[in-house]
Amino acid sequence: PIIFECKYSTRVSYITMGRFKIMAYTYEYNPLTAVLVYPGLEVKETDVDSEDGATRRLDYITKKKDGLLNFEYNNHVLYMMIIDPLVKDEENLSRINRLLGKYV
Repeated sequence: PIIFECKYSTRVSYITMGRFKIMAYTYEYNPLTAVLVYPGLEVKETDVDSEDGATRRLDYITKKKDGLLNFEYNNHVLYMMIIDPLVKDEENLSRINRLLGKYV
């Protein structure tokens, strides 16, 4: 299975929690992969702690990689994927296809 954790929030602390959830899912459920789907972070928000800072850096890299970032944890490849309902469907579908193309 592929697990999708969807967080339609731009708050860094909420996305940090989602990042830890997909990491925990790999341990609990041993999926093929786990994906954190979120609309991207707001830039004006202040980080609460170093974990939020790490999430903000990952978000920056995700944006530089056209909205799809992979990283390894617990012998699994995990993803952060920006899906913003306010952008054109083609852009979001392109990211989804890039991700799923690796597993189909």
